[in-house]
Amino acid sequence: MFSLALSSLAAQPALMPVVQGPLRVAGNRLVDATGASITLRGTEAPGDLPLAYAGTMFSTIRQRFNLNTVRLPVSVERALRDPEYLPRIAELVRRANRLELFVILGAEGERPTQSTVAFWKLCARRFVDVPRVAFDLFTEPDPRWVPGHRAGVRTATDWNFWLRGGASSTGEPLVGMEELAAAVRSTGATQPILAMLFDDDLLAEGFGEAWMLRDANVIYEVCPNNRAHATDAARDRAFGNLARRVPVFAMGWDPELDQDSVNCHALPESPREVAALIRSQMTYFDAREISWSASSFTPGKLIHGLEAMEPTEIDRPPACRPDAEAVNGAGLEVQLHRWSMTRDNFITVGAGAGSIEIPQGGIAIGYAEVTTDPVLANEWPLPTSLGGVRVRITDAQGTERWAPLFYAGVGSVNFLVDAATAPGLARLDLVRLDGRPEMTGQVIVSAVAPGFFTATMNARGPVLGEWTAGDTTAHLSACDEAGCRSLPVQLVDGQARVRMPATGFRQATRIRALIGEIPVQVLRAGFRADDDYNDVVELLLDHRLAGAGEQDLIVFADDRAANVVRIRVQ
Repeated sequence: MFSLALSSLAAQPALMPVVQGPLRVAGNRLVDATGASITLRGTEAPGDLPLAYAGTMFSTIRQRFNLNTVRLPVSVERALRDPEYLPRIAELVRRANRLELFVILGAEGERPTQSTVAFWKLCARRFVDVPRVAFDLFTEPDPRWVPGHRAGVRTATDWNFWLRGGASSTGEPLVGMEELAAAVRSTGATQPILAMLFDDDLLAEGFGEAWMLRDANVIYEVCPNNRAHATDAARDRAFGNLARRVPVFAMGWDPELDQDSVNCHALPESPREVAALIRSQMTYFDAREISWSASSFTPGKLIHGLEAMEPTEIDRPPACRPDAEAVNGAGLEVQLHRWSMTRDNFITVGAGAGSIEIPQGGIAIGYAEVTTDPVLANEWPLPTSLGGVRVRITDAQGTERWAPLFYAGVGSVNFLVDAATAPGLARLDLVRLDGRPEMTGQVIVSAVAPGFFTATMNARGPVLGEWTAGDTTAHLSACDEAGCRSLPVQLVDGQARVRMPATGFRQATRIRALIGEIPVQVLRAGFRADDDYNDVVELLLDHRLAGAGEQDLIVFADDRAANVVRIRVQ
């Protein structure tokens, strides 16, 4: 939870468009298979992402952070020596694509060598028929590899080396971007190539037509930092001017709050000023339609941990050391920016999926400084005033309604969205009856916005509900002092029925479900007869799941993915 105060709204929030089919370059823009102009906005997955967390992580990136891209770092050395490594990467790509994420495969290695060429011939051949991927040829090329390079100066010799390679300053033969691109294209792969420019403060300065790859589908990649590129003028010189001619992708601009680095020590002491600097980078990118990848989805960066995947926050001065107790991170700033919100708005999320898209007739949670004394409604119909607050919803047609309230607590208020609320952008106002200022926010109301509830109360982890097999009925999850966990579903005669409370399903016409990678029969999904506000989803588990253990449960309603939750089958 975080404390909020009144402020004006930012731009209108919008769901990030999904990349449909393959991307292609058109001038300095990216266009997908429908002809729509696309900007990639994403983050990087951990280098060795466990498959067990993939579904939860990808759905969190897509739904909570409102991003459409994930970058997967791929080890050149492991891909060449371990025959099981690339199939595992392929499985991650498949799961990310299924959860509406475009994937950038980034080659990770110490130097671009003939091994990197061999890697791309192997990797691109495997993904030649996968439309929603792109190939990042090499990460962080270093200008110090160039013989005779001078710090702070970019010359034609530098760019020639970047393009064509040669003997490095230590005598090692290195390949250039031209040869790496040719390795990808030799496989027949036509997806976009990302070519990262030199990783220093100069970035694209001096880069021109003479050194561009002779390929129709290239995105040029830069790694700006918050020290040398803290102003729009500096950004223009380093890469903004290039973005007027060709597509540009910005990554590596993490504030390095946990590192004893020059970039971290150059940051302001004030947490608010650090947050504003991070926001200014994203605002600059978005205004110029520059694609970007924010930090990394690893504990201590955009999220606190892999279990809850809650966003980090910049609430203390930068520690600039890896052993700091306080975990500062840019997660909340990225999340709020993607939803066109600030810390001072009344931030509302769907109770299930955990984004600002909420369902007609479903449950929503508003985060705010509400009351010091938690109050739970104990009457029906639900009251529209509770704990000294009211919530007013003004829908896309201008109709105002007071929302029925379930709960008003220290940091949140839970309320019901009337089924008659018009779909589209809605305004929400938190009205305090003690005379304190109102708070305001925006939300997207949708007919179908599926979501499940979890034991952790954050829409991640073990799902709430019960299972029945034979004469036995038991809960799907439980919590104690040690935390929350999934409880095993026992199959009797090879079957068990699972029943889970949900929201946002009742207007859907097509429902499909997977546990792990196994399709599961949907018995019922939608309105719950004994409950006016909760929906229900019932599944039939069969013998194919025997011994599966804990797995992702992925459910789609009218092709909209619900939040991925966890279920255990014994």
